[in-house]
Amino acid sequence: MPPKEKNDGLPEELQPLRTYKSDIEDIFKRGKTSTADVVLAEKKRREKRLEKMGAAEPALSPRPKARLSKPTIIMSAALIIAGSAALLFAVFFKPKPQTEIPIIHPSFINVESKKGLESENLNRSQLISAVNTLRNGPPLPIGSIIQLIITKTLAAPPSEDSPKPKPVRAAIAVDEFLKIIEAAPPSFLTRALDDEFVFGLHGSAGNQPFLVFKVNSFENTYAGMLAWEDEILTALGPIIKRKTDPLTGNLSNASSTSQGATSTPSKELITAESAFKDEIVRNLDVRAIRENNVLTFLYSFPDKETLVITNNDKTFRDVVARLQAAKLVR
Repeated sequence: MPPKEKNDGLPEELQPLRTYKSDIEDIFKRGKTSTADVVLAEKKRREKRLEKMGAAEPALSPRPKARLSKPTIIMSAALIIAGSAALLFAVFFKPKPQTEIPIIHPSFINVESKKGLESENLNRSQLISAVNTLRNGPPLPIGSIIQLIITKTLAAPPSEDSPKPKPVRAAIAVDEFLKIIEAAPPSFLTRALDDEFVFGLHGSAGNQPFLVFKVNSFENTYAGMLAWEDEILTALGPIIKRKTDPLTGNLSNASSTSQGATSTPSKELITAESAFKDEIVRNLDVRAIRENNVLTFLYSFPDKETLVITNNDKTFRDVVARLQAAKLVR
């Protein structure tokens, strides 16, 4: 046991001040001292000192937050502003996908497909050229029909669902069609036709054209067609009639008459052989033209509300069958 330290008889208040250095020296004087002893002694010394001061061991003060530099703050603010601007642009200024303008057109016959032709600045020669390009193009599937809709752009009237008028494409009326093709039927015939009509191509040994008109007066329409027979081929022949080779009598590759796409229609001569004659097709009376005994043009009234014009019996039969089927559905 180590000897007790002397205090030279001095009272406790006057004892020499103990320091960290003196404590360490005393520990090493005792011998058998380790680093752990030193650490333990230091801990006891601190606890004793704090007890005298009447305070607990102070808590560690929080680390001061790192301050952002001014350039960093400016850069961050710029990125936030740029991101917000991009988001606003995406929400309010993102271009809307282009939607196809709806087409309002007659639907009294079932068809497999439709094709729109703009009527703006469309004249006779352009219409004939467009139709014949389709007639001489890839053949349609047998028995199928594509409807050619000659349209004009209109502004639809506002409604509760759509207060702002939106553009629509509407099929032109029959008088506008006759004006483009430069046809001049008797005036009472034009008045006897409804505005709605269907113009299309039918898959039958090529792409064969046809016209369907709705009539509001059968008597006037029938009388008007008889009166128009001498001129009808001049007006409608280039887009309807089939052409035959005068030497062989067979149908030629040409799909229109010789005056085809000329800007001014030339009168097609009607001979006794090529004049309209009464025939029966599908148990219906028709007025037909034959060249070299080949049917090239016909018109008929399958009922008192409908006029059909085409160039062959197969197309005529199919169109009439579709008209009758559409009536049964309605």
